[in-house]
Amino acid sequence: MGVTGVSGSVLIVGCGRWSMGDDQAGLVTAERLAGLRLPQTTVTLDESPGSGLAELMEGGEELLIVIDAARADARHPEGSFTRIDDGAFPRELRTRGLCGTHTLSVNAGLELARALGTLPANVWIYVIFGRTFDRSLRMREAVAAAVPRLVERVEDDVRVFLGVRSCTS
Repeated sequence: MGVTGVSGSVLIVGCGRWSMGDDQAGLVTAERLAGLRLPQTTVTLDESPGSGLAELMEGGEELLIVIDAARADARHPEGSFTRIDDGAFPRELRTRGLCGTHTLSVNAGLELARALGTLPANVWIYVIFGRTFDRSLRMREAVAAAVPRLVERVEDDVRVFLGVRSCTS
């Protein structure tokens, strides 16, 4: 789950394509997280996260969070989401068949950042599962309904990582 009580910075990268239906879920989630103004957190959106992902990191971040969409299947129903820690990502990619439109480029971006020495020790990938990755400006209802729950989950995880409480706790 990562180290708690860290006083460093967090970078959240929402991935996806605005014009590809459910693929925009990572972008929408990150956009909503940006509105929360989490402490010590920078949020950015990236429609092509391959080399761009490595370029976003300056080397001082303590946690990188990537949010992306993948195709739903029997194990991952539409509107569900999961968190994968970076150490498990390549194995998860192969064994669970995560096949979003950016999965390979996200993995390549992480590997490039690792090679450049800018990848933080803590990397979490949140995957939200959808059905429609065709040209559309709308997410399906199940995916759109899952976004607020994913925002809450990421917010809670970041606050635990940083050792800060929310205004309501």
